[in-house]
Amino acid sequence: MKIFFTALSLLTLISCDAPQRTRLQSAYDSLGNPYTGTNPNPESSNGNTGSLTGNSNGGSNTNSEYSGCDYSYKYHTMDIGHFAVCQSSTDESKFKFKTQIANRNIQVCLIPTYRAGNGNSTYLGQPQCVFTEAGKDYEGRLYKTRPGFTGFAINGVIVMKYGLHTSYFNCMNAAVNYVTPACPMGAATNANCAVAANQYMTQVCESFKNTYRNSYADISTR
Repeated sequence: MKIFFTALSLLTLISCDAPQRTRLQSAYDSLGNPYTGTNPNPESSNGNTGSLTGNSNGGSNTNSEYSGCDYSYKYHTMDIGHFAVCQSSTDESKFKFKTQIANRNIQVCLIPTYRAGNGNSTYLGQPQCVFTEAGKDYEGRLYKTRPGFTGFAINGVIVMKYGLHTSYFNCMNAAVNYVTPACPMGAATNANCAVAANQYMTQVCESFKNTYRNSYADISTR
């Protein structure tokens, strides 16, 4: 996979708080079914899609746009170890992160999400992934590329190792991809099929939760 994040100069970044050994609790518990419940109020989108190269500028603006964020190693997954992540206060698509240990055999992936007021989240775009060195800062953009969701604000991020995202997307897209002989058009076939599609999604996501409970982090960044 193409690497979209590039290292920033450590000397130009703000000082960090002492690392916190707080293990993220059952991250999946905040994931919800985006096809049920009330529709949140979308924010306007700037229309950016596609890939980008990381910003290694590292000037004073880099300090100010992340200055209100706790950039300590307070998040954790069993695959990645402890890590820190922050979202820019001036650009919703811009993130920086670092891992406490090197991840040279697996890529660390960030997926942009929208988190509703009830804590449920759903993905807005594809993962951006990179191998990491211990303590090195990485910065890049997470674009809203999911059809029908580009109008929602990026206010969270899913962090996991490369490869796990396949099972995550299988969970999140299970209702949309649900097709059976009795429901040839999936959830859109009829009301009973819509119920069955959502029940199927619940089953797939419960399996994901039980299998990978400690392997990813679902983080609110705004």
